[in-house]
Amino acid sequence: MNDYIIEPAKTEDYESILELYNELHEVLEECNPQKFRKIEKTEILITKEYFEKALNHEVNTNFEVYKINGKTIGVVEYAVWDAYKNTGFIPCIVCVIGNIVVKKEYRNQGIGTHLFEYIKNKKCPEFDVQRIELDMEAKNINALSFYKKLGLIEDRIRFSMNFWKKTWQFRNILR
Repeated sequence: MNDYIIEPAKTEDYESILELYNELHEVLEECNPQKFRKIEKTEILITKEYFEKALNHEVNTNFEVYKINGKTIGVVEYAVWDAYKNTGFIPCIVCVIGNIVVKKEYRNQGIGTHLFEYIKNKKCPEFDVQRIELDMEAKNINALSFYKKLGLIEDRIRFSMNFWKKTWQFRNILR
Protein backbone atom coordinates (compact mmCIF):
# COMPACT_ATOMS: atom_id res chain seq x y z
CA MET A 1 0.00 0.00 0.00
CA ASN A 2 2.68 2.51 -0.99
CA ASP A 3 0.58 4.64 -3.36
CA TYR A 4 -1.99 5.94 -0.93
CA ILE A 5 -2.98 9.36 0.30
CA ILE A 6 -4.98 10.48 3.33
CA GLU A 7 -6.65 13.83 2.90
CA PRO A 8 -9.67 15.81 4.04
CA ALA A 9 -12.85 14.66 2.32
CA LYS A 10 -14.19 16.72 -0.56
CA THR A 11 -17.68 17.05 -2.01
CA GLU A 12 -16.86 14.47 -4.69
CA ASP A 13 -16.07 11.87 -1.98
CA TYR A 14 -19.67 11.85 -0.72
CA GLU A 15 -20.93 8.83 -2.70
CA SER A 16 -17.86 6.74 -1.81
CA ILE A 17 -18.20 7.61 1.87
CA LEU A 18 -21.90 6.77 1.75
CA GLU A 19 -21.01 3.33 0.32
CA LEU A 20 -18.50 2.83 3.13
CA TYR A 21 -21.13 3.72 5.75
CA ASN A 22 -23.55 1.26 4.14
CA GLU A 23 -20.89 -1.46 4.46
CA LEU A 24 -20.33 -0.48 8.10
CA HIS A 25 -24.07 -0.67 8.75
CA GLU A 26 -24.11 -4.23 7.37
CA VAL A 27 -21.38 -5.20 9.86
CA LEU A 28 -23.27 -3.56 12.72
CA GLU A 29 -26.50 -5.21 11.65
CA GLU A 30 -24.74 -8.60 11.75
CA CYS A 31 -23.21 -7.90 15.18
CA ASN A 32 -26.35 -6.57 16.79
CA PRO A 33 -29.56 -7.20 14.82
CA GLN A 34 -31.65 -6.21 17.85
CA LYS A 35 -30.33 -2.67 17.47
CA PHE A 36 -29.50 -2.29 13.76
CA ARG A 37 -32.13 -3.08 11.18
CA LYS A 38 -31.65 -3.63 7.48
CA ILE A 39 -31.78 -0.29 5.70
CA GLU A 40 -33.71 0.26 2.52
CA LYS A 41 -31.95 1.41 -0.66
CA THR A 42 -33.81 4.72 -0.45
CA GLU A 43 -32.48 5.47 3.05
CA ILE A 44 -29.28 7.39 3.60
CA LEU A 45 -27.00 7.18 6.62
CA ILE A 46 -25.37 10.57 6.05
CA THR A 47 -27.31 13.25 4.26
CA LYS A 48 -25.60 15.31 1.60
CA GLU A 49 -26.64 18.39 3.57
CA TYR A 50 -24.92 17.18 6.76
CA PHE A 51 -21.83 16.14 4.82
CA GLU A 52 -21.59 19.59 3.23
CA LYS A 53 -21.97 21.21 6.65
CA ALA A 54 -19.09 19.09 7.91
CA LEU A 55 -16.93 20.09 4.95
CA ASN A 56 -17.78 23.76 5.59
CA HIS A 57 -17.03 23.41 9.33
CA GLU A 58 -20.62 24.26 10.25
CA VAL A 59 -20.79 21.15 12.48
CA ASN A 60 -18.08 19.62 14.62
CA THR A 61 -17.50 16.58 12.43
CA ASN A 62 -14.52 15.96 10.17
CA PHE A 63 -13.94 13.32 7.52
CA GLU A 64 -10.52 12.22 6.28
CA VAL A 65 -10.41 9.80 3.36
CA TYR A 66 -7.89 7.14 2.41
CA LYS A 67 -7.38 6.88 -1.34
CA ILE A 68 -5.45 4.53 -3.58
CA ASN A 69 -4.99 5.82 -7.13
CA GLY A 70 -7.74 8.39 -6.54
CA LYS A 71 -10.27 5.80 -5.34
CA THR A 72 -11.70 6.34 -1.83
CA ILE A 73 -11.44 3.07 0.06
CA GLY A 74 -11.46 4.25 3.66
CA VAL A 75 -12.71 7.05 5.88
CA VAL A 76 -12.27 8.22 9.44
CA GLU A 77 -14.87 10.49 11.01
CA TYR A 78 -13.81 12.47 14.06
CA ALA A 79 -14.54 15.55 16.16
CA VAL A 80 -12.33 17.58 18.48
CA TRP A 81 -13.52 19.65 21.42
CA ASP A 82 -12.63 20.98 24.83
CA ALA A 83 -14.23 18.38 27.05
CA TYR A 84 -15.13 17.88 30.67
CA LYS A 85 -15.40 21.52 31.70
CA ASN A 86 -17.25 21.84 35.02
CA THR A 87 -17.81 18.10 35.36
CA GLY A 88 -15.35 17.03 38.01
CA PHE A 89 -13.15 15.45 35.36
CA ILE A 90 -9.84 17.00 34.43
CA PRO A 91 -10.60 19.29 31.46
CA CYS A 92 -8.78 18.38 28.27
CA ILE A 93 -8.97 18.58 24.49
CA VAL A 94 -10.49 15.33 23.24
CA CYS A 95 -10.59 13.77 19.78
CA VAL A 96 -13.62 11.53 19.48
CA ILE A 97 -13.44 9.04 16.65
CA GLY A 98 -16.91 8.35 15.32
CA ASN A 99 -16.00 5.68 12.78
CA ILE A 100 -13.09 4.17 10.95
CA VAL A 101 -14.41 2.35 7.89
CA VAL A 102 -12.47 0.47 5.22
CA LYS A 103 -13.98 -1.03 2.08
CA LYS A 104 -14.60 -4.74 2.61
CA GLU A 105 -12.10 -6.00 0.04
CA TYR A 106 -9.31 -3.84 1.52
CA ARG A 107 -9.75 -4.81 5.17
CA ASN A 108 -6.95 -6.43 7.19
CA GLN A 109 -4.27 -4.69 5.11
CA GLY A 110 -3.32 -1.97 7.60
CA ILE A 111 -5.52 0.78 6.15
CA GLY A 112 -7.56 1.26 9.33
CA THR A 113 -4.30 1.48 11.25
CA HIS A 114 -3.02 4.14 8.80
CA LEU A 115 -6.21 6.16 9.30
CA PHE A 116 -5.96 5.94 13.10
CA GLU A 117 -2.24 6.79 13.11
CA TYR A 118 -2.93 9.76 10.82
CA ILE A 119 -5.47 11.15 13.28
CA LYS A 120 -3.23 10.40 16.26
CA ASN A 121 0.02 11.73 14.79
CA LYS A 122 -1.15 14.52 12.46
CA LYS A 123 -4.56 15.85 13.51
CA CYS A 124 -4.29 15.47 17.29
CA PRO A 125 -1.10 17.58 17.52
CA GLU A 126 -2.76 20.30 15.37
CA PHE A 127 -5.45 20.70 18.03
CA ASP A 128 -3.27 19.96 21.09
CA VAL A 129 -5.40 16.87 21.79
CA GLN A 130 -4.70 15.15 25.10
CA ARG A 131 -7.04 12.18 24.75
CA ILE A 132 -8.62 10.04 22.03
CA GLU A 133 -11.99 8.46 22.76
CA LEU A 134 -14.47 6.34 20.85
CA ASP A 135 -17.57 4.27 21.40
CA MET A 136 -18.19 1.02 19.60
CA GLU A 137 -20.67 -1.80 19.55
CA ALA A 138 -19.72 -4.28 22.28
CA LYS A 139 -20.65 -7.19 20.02
CA ASN A 140 -18.30 -6.06 17.21
CA ILE A 141 -15.45 -8.42 18.13
CA ASN A 142 -13.31 -7.41 15.10
CA ALA A 143 -13.47 -3.72 16.06
CA LEU A 144 -12.70 -4.53 19.69
CA SER A 145 -9.60 -6.48 18.66
CA PHE A 146 -8.57 -3.73 16.22
CA TYR A 147 -8.79 -0.93 18.79
CA LYS A 148 -6.94 -2.95 21.42
CA LYS A 149 -4.20 -3.66 18.87
CA LEU A 150 -3.87 0.10 18.35
CA GLY A 151 -3.25 0.55 22.07
CA LEU A 152 -6.64 1.87 23.14
CA ILE A 153 -7.87 0.62 26.49
CA GLU A 154 -11.36 0.00 27.81
CA ASP A 155 -11.93 2.63 30.47
CA ARG A 156 -15.71 3.01 30.58
CA ILE A 157 -18.71 0.77 30.39
CA ARG A 158 -21.89 2.07 28.80
CA PHE A 159 -25.22 0.50 29.64
CA SER A 160 -28.33 0.97 27.57
CA MET A 161 -31.96 -0.05 27.53
CA ASN A 162 -33.99 -0.13 24.35
CA PHE A 163 -37.61 0.94 24.01
CA TRP A 164 -38.04 0.17 20.32
CA LYS A 165 -41.44 0.56 18.76
CA LYS A 166 -42.55 -2.08 16.31
CA THR A 167 -42.96 0.51 13.57
CA TRP A 168 -40.87 3.63 13.27
CA GLN A 169 -39.57 5.86 10.58
CA PHE A 170 -35.91 5.97 9.70
CA ARG A 171 -34.00 8.88 11.15
CA ASN A 172 -30.66 9.91 9.77
CA ILE A 173 -27.85 8.60 11.94
CA LEU A 174 -25.88 11.80 11.51
CA ARG A 175 -27.74 15.07 11.65
